[in-house]
Amino acid sequence: MIYIIATTPRTGGHFLCELLTGTEVCGRPSEYVLRKTVHKWRDLYGCRTRQEYLDVYLRKGRSANGVFGAKLTWWQFCEFTAELAGSASLTNRERALALKQICHGCRYIFLRRRDQIRQVISYSRALQTGRWSSKTGASMKPPPEIFDVDALDELTRAIMLSESHWEEYFAEVDAHHLPLFYEDLVREPQSWVTRILSYLGIDHEWSGPCRSGLQQQSDELTEQWVRRYEGLRSSP
Repeated sequence: MIYIIATTPRTGGHFLCELLTGTEVCGRPSEYVLRKTVHKWRDLYGCRTRQEYLDVYLRKGRSANGVFGAKLTWWQFCEFTAELAGSASLTNRERALALKQICHGCRYIFLRRRDQIRQVISYSRALQTGRWSSKTGASMKPPPEIFDVDALDELTRAIMLSESHWEEYFAEVDAHHLPLFYEDLVREPQSWVTRILSYLGIDHEWSGPCRSGLQQQSDELTEQWVRRYEGLRSSP
């Protein structure tokens, strides 16, 4: 069985991956490295070709019970299914068929964020600093972070477009999916992990504590930007 955490940037996807990996029965979900970052899969896995990397990714994403998990943005999903199908251009139905190459059925967890302003600001700051999680090492001299309303608006449109692509895909291929919001996951991680196990149909009585080494990244600068951006968006 396979499942995909269908998401957009800055929705707590890494946090969810750590929680699910910790159950030891939900695979080891992680991102699929994009084509432009070839050095990553070479350095991390010693792969010489794209096919070698794909094989390693599919193997490492499984837990001992055969469950495979992946966390993918829409564009990563397009890349992943294109690699599975061996074709750069696929329809939504062809993407669904490509997933059947590795398993007959696929389920989806649709991870979003209600507070889109905070999501966009988090996205902008991560792009500028390169700090995508609290585990990402800080540079010796972090670059200055610039509040750019046009850039924030563009990121907002990109997130909305990606979410619409996921929704269109689910509707077109009649894909069963579990809606999940970042705010609910952070508030009740154990409850949501239990619910995900039930949704995936994994026969496992799990009551262990939910643990993640990730820490919240928002700070006073985040709050300043939120107030500033909210003010600009509410202006006539």
